[in-house]
Amino acid sequence: MRYRVLRQEVGSHRQFIVPFSFAQVWFTIYIIEHMCAFYNHQFHKTGCAAIDRGRIRFAFLPGRWYNRFWGWRHVIPRVYLDDPQILTGHDLLPAQWTGARSMLSLRRSDNVSDFVDVRILDNFYQTSSFFPMPVVLISTMAESGQTNLGPYSLCFPYRVIGKHSMMLGTRHDSNTSLNIQRTGVCAINFLPDDKRFMKNCVMLGYPGEETEEKMAHSIFTLLPSTRSAGEREPGVVYPDIVQEAVQVFECTWDRRYPLKDVPDSPECKFVLSIDKIVMKEKWRNNLLKGKGFPRLPIDYGFRDNAYFWFTKGARPYRLEIPTEKGITTDAVQFAAERIEPDIEWQEEAYARLVRVPRVFLTRVIRQIVEIAKEEGVTEITPEYLDRIRDKRSGER
Repeated sequence: MRYRVLRQEVGSHRQFIVPFSFAQVWFTIYIIEHMCAFYNHQFHKTGCAAIDRGRIRFAFLPGRWYNRFWGWRHVIPRVYLDDPQILTGHDLLPAQWTGARSMLSLRRSDNVSDFVDVRILDNFYQTSSFFPMPVVLISTMAESGQTNLGPYSLCFPYRVIGKHSMMLGTRHDSNTSLNIQRTGVCAINFLPDDKRFMKNCVMLGYPGEETEEKMAHSIFTLLPSTRSAGEREPGVVYPDIVQEAVQVFECTWDRRYPLKDVPDSPECKFVLSIDKIVMKEKWRNNLLKGKGFPRLPIDYGFRDNAYFWFTKGARPYRLEIPTEKGITTDAVQFAAERIEPDIEWQEEAYARLVRVPRVFLTRVIRQIVEIAKEEGVTEITPEYLDRIRDKRSGER
């Protein structure tokens, strides 16, 4: 027989390759329907038949069926044929199967891809793809001396080691862009996931309004910049920050980086050096403990020429580093002795670093050795590593 029978379980989905005859298919559906009735399922079947070389090949695609006891929510049995031509031709599928055709997976043993091309348009992150983004309010100082709030999602980490900065993408003529170019400073306010805040962000983000006009609709509470006198540059007026924010990055525009790729570009890209990070005390404590995360919104952009789309972030989960990806204490010892042979390490101290990814191991050991030399320590113990960790946490 040309066909194979295969049953897969992927999460809550079950997929079948079924080499039935026409009569066997109907008998199978009859049995499944009665099983569903017994467990109080709802089951709807649809199907089509195609004739090829004198044989009837049948495919069926049930809708959703739900088991209130076992918790299955979407169980989609599918028919897979070794010859995909049997069902992929438009002349073989009835018109009512146009929508269902995309749900059928007709695969051969050579793993034909089910990807299709998508035209790449301007603003591709929201017009040609699904790209999750953060939601932040950029506070800047308007010429009138009033703080301006502009919602943005194209804001991401840029430099993460040594010097720390963010990349912000804006329209060249937006209030935020013009204010940063004039004053050179801004604050990035990370909002919690609250639908009221997202609605107000949509209001504040409407283009073409002056600061005075749009800030009249703001529901956010403004607080003075947290920069101390020693952290302020003479003659610079710093914008307020948002009290409702989870955390705030106070930044200075790094003018060494080009603002535009080409002079007539309609967009600007600011490299914003992070001068200071402030955070609500609750989340700072969670950060130091390594557990507990704020719920932050996720933006999917402006779609359908009508709506901004947001979603709630799910509860974070953790995954252990795979054991096979770890390193041995011998590897840690070898690296430590090569970096500084005059400093002794206890065996238990080597074991503390086996979870460090190999590509970062040398950097971590160098940092530990530098601190030990500054403090006059000649032997690295587990307790000393704990003190270094606690000291770094205290500096946050």
